[in-house]
Amino acid sequence: MLVRIFFIAALAALTVPSPSGAETLSELLRTGKLEILSMSGNGSSSGAALEGQVFNPTSAPLSVDVHLLEPIYFRNLGQAQNMIATRVYEADGGYFVLGDRAFIEVPAGEVMEILLVAYCADFELDNPGRDSRFVMEAMPPELLDTARKVAAYEASRPDEDAMVALQLAVWLAQGVSPARIERQFTFSPADLSLARSILR
Repeated sequence: MLVRIFFIAALAALTVPSPSGAETLSELLRTGKLEILSMSGNGSSSGAALEGQVFNPTSAPLSVDVHLLEPIYFRNLGQAQNMIATRVYEADGGYFVLGDRAFIEVPAGEVMEILLVAYCADFELDNPGRDSRFVMEAMPPELLDTARKVAAYEASRPDEDAMVALQLAVWLAQGVSPARIERQFTFSPADLSLARSILR
């Protein structure tokens, strides 16, 4: 049975990595089967933080895996944060589950609005607002290992709300101290412990 589910702030959803029959967003963009038309912020630093439009230029609908097992780096064209995207949903947070597959579907020849789960890559900069515009670029080498660990953790524990710890992990890996982070970003000792374990 095909079931449609909605992504909620708690991030609790039935998802699995690389389901058979679905392709990753990274691969579809790399091969030109899917194109990003626009990407902007919504005021958030973490979680469901990026909103955009994609276009499917092909003659067939595309099933896109919810998880970006190869995370995507979005460079801010303004002065706010750059972002690391790790998951994709429909604009309203919806996605489909069919057996062990979790995916969104982009109709053939159509433009579709999407929502990306993403994490701030620049602790000192402001959150990207709706006036922020992004372009996709190669992941900076110093962020690649951390981004992959964050994406892998999400994919392996789809029912766990670990957004705070995952954002912490990104900043800790860049050498930002917990004391400095705590002045601007609320987290618990458990969040800090999990962030450190994700980076191991």
